[in-house]
Amino acid sequence: MSARTMLRIALVAAMLAFVTGSAVAQTVRTTKAVFSPNEPIVLEYSGLPGNAQDWITVVKRGERDDTYGQWAFTGGKRSGTMEFQGEAAGEYEVRLYFDWPAGGYNVQARYPFSVGAALSPGGKGPLARSEYAYAQKRVYAPNEPIVIEYRGLPGNAQDWIAVVKRGDPDNTHGEWAYTEGKRTGTWNVRGLPAGEYEVRVYFDWPTGSYTVQSRAPLTVGTRPADAPDDVVLARPLATTTKPQYSAGESVVVQYSGLPGNAQDWITVVKAGDPPDTHGTWQYTSGKRSGTIDVGRLSPGQYEVRVYFNWPDGGYQIQSRYQFSVR
Repeated sequence: MSARTMLRIALVAAMLAFVTGSAVAQTVRTTKAVFSPNEPIVLEYSGLPGNAQDWITVVKRGERDDTYGQWAFTGGKRSGTMEFQGEAAGEYEVRLYFDWPAGGYNVQARYPFSVGAALSPGGKGPLARSEYAYAQKRVYAPNEPIVIEYRGLPGNAQDWIAVVKRGDPDNTHGEWAYTEGKRTGTWNVRGLPAGEYEVRVYFDWPTGSYTVQSRAPLTVGTRPADAPDDVVLARPLATTTKPQYSAGESVVVQYSGLPGNAQDWITVVKAGDPPDTHGTWQYTSGKRSGTIDVGRLSPGQYEVRVYFNWPDGGYQIQSRYQFSVR
């Protein structure tokens, strides 16, 4: 057997080992993006190798990888849940490590979350962002340069950020850039055509693969000069099945193109009501498209409004559509 043939076999074996070893992704995440101060923090984990001293910790976002706050061994379990004591308001991160002490402080997975004063739709209060990166504005004009802010990254040379069409697979990369080891900064992206986009953060290529660490919505469209920033006039994400209904007729909302967060939500309110108003409303439960039967409404002018990822998204209206009941 020639040396060249042996080298090819070795390369194929290495590739197969890499693919096999990467087939099961290790994940750890909190059960919600924002907790109230001192509220117990519940997290879920899966895909672990099952070492007795695999371990998970909760730390302030941006702390060094050899930092640990509250922590616990998994006891050899490959998947499960943990509960930690509540924390003070701030930005935090759950980190997963393997096989102490052999695994050292090599972070295998991380997940950002916030502790703040979060309220259910209809309440008011301060809200915290849990995204690692997001656009400075929610809506940009077509071909207007876009500025992305990022913070709290782990500081790997090949952490990277991408801006892609909303709904594209996680292994898609449109406009993208490495952060070159910076934990905080800005990134200037050339203008894009009208459409619905998403800012995605990935850690430590190629080790981190296409595991999305955070997502933030971005719209490129147009709006009148006197309209508030949250008015989006790109294609509505939700409409009614017809522009006018008769009194006593059931109103049906149809939606598509949502980012797929468990707590994206849709409401129907009187036209002109403030953004923090909610009438009949419903979470989409992670579905990107579907229908909602609102039921019967009294005569009047109404508006279907779409909001993303409560409570992180606050009362920032992502889409509006007006209809009437006669």
